[in-house]
Amino acid sequence: MLAGLGLSSLGDIALLGEGELAFGAGLVSFLAAHCCYIAAFLARRGGGVRRRPGVAGLYALAWVVLSAVLLPRTGRLRVPVLIYGTALMGMATAALETGSPVVAAGGAAFVVSDSMLALGAFDVTSLPAGEALVMLTYAAAQAFIALGMAGTNG
Repeated sequence: MLAGLGLSSLGDIALLGEGELAFGAGLVSFLAAHCCYIAAFLARRGGGVRRRPGVAGLYALAWVVLSAVLLPRTGRLRVPVLIYGTALMGMATAALETGSPVVAAGGAAFVVSDSMLALGAFDVTSLPAGEALVMLTYAAAQAFIALGMAGTNG
């Protein structure tokens, strides 16, 4: 968990930069963070996917739709974006699998945050106050994950 939070912080710093290199560095940092989260979540399996298969199905559907929308616009970042999207949905599914509603909410909030970020970054759409919404859902995601994994309200 601590490694995931630290790698997320590195990703945050990278995304303060402009351009493809900064975006790619942020992507790699968050990819590594999601891998850490997946490992932590799978160590705490609680049967959440079995109890909520529809939610897991929604993550699969979101991956297909986002990939179809984003990949034609990603250029040289096509493969990294595809890999990252797969890890993101895997992390959200693993969060669901913990059986903790708080951790699962964190995984879902991460999907929302990163989906909004990607749709804006690749000029698909722009939401009013989009950056604020991305940060709000991202902060909520990290807080829910940390609190849920610490056993608080989990």
